[in-house]
Amino acid sequence: MEHLNSEQEAHQKKTYSNNYLIGYLIKHHYLPVDSKDEECIVFFNPRKNQFLKFSSRQRAFSKMEIKELFSSEAMDLPKKAEWLRFRFFKYTI
Repeated sequence: MEHLNSEQEAHQKKTYSNNYLIGYLIKHHYLPVDSKDEECIVFFNPRKNQFLKFSSRQRAFSKMEIKELFSSEAMDLPKKAEWLRFRFFKYTI
């Protein structure tokens, strides 16, 4: 239950943990890829045949950083729709 509370606090602070973002991507069927570059976390979107990459060193993402990541061609939905789906992800945990 503590994990859920920390994620709810993150929503209030408008920052999102690396683990939260990974959970969101896995829930929406992005596939984690073993990357040779240890500084990056890579996911593959089989529906778009595209890769999504972000830093493994960054532990918290701001709202703007998430939206920038969602503007990638690897995302299923347009940036705004993906952001809304991401915001409501906390209710599906």
